[in-house]
Amino acid sequence: KFQLRNYDSFITTQVAIHGDQNEALRKGFRPLVRFIGAKERSTEKISMTVPVMQEKTSSDGTWLVSFSMPSKYTLNDLPKPRNGNLKQKRVPKKIMAVIKFNGRATQELLERKEIELRNWIASQDLLIVGLVHYYFYNDPITPGIFRRNEVLLEVRMISQ
Repeated sequence: KFQLRNYDSFITTQVAIHGDQNEALRKGFRPLVRFIGAKERSTEKISMTVPVMQEKTSSDGTWLVSFSMPSKYTLNDLPKPRNGNLKQKRVPKKIMAVIKFNGRATQELLERKEIELRNWIASQDLLIVGLVHYYFYNDPITPGIFRRNEVLLEVRMISQ
């Protein structure tokens, strides 16, 4: 149920959206799909990657919704979005504490899983160094019981 993962650096295309968690996820998903589907540019489509990532950026209700880009791309050769709200960046390598769960990811369930994850982290020799991330692996028509979701927090060893 709980894991520590070492993530290598990767590239994302992301959009900042203000609103509650679910609204931000829905509003952020659309421009990202348009980007990878080449709806607003003339180059080839980009393969859809999972998970859809959502990151809380502040307590004011701003969220980053992002897709990781296929590893064949660098920041230099990745097609550039025409939508000025989409940004591309390299995410540095990091260690993430993760709790995995199934179900429809309501705000209540996400918050409950975040508390479980924070409690687990507190029982380890770890320090939280960032805000919460949510990863969603399934499309909206997948029945809730079969949906795979994760709550993640970046951590480092306290002794470091």
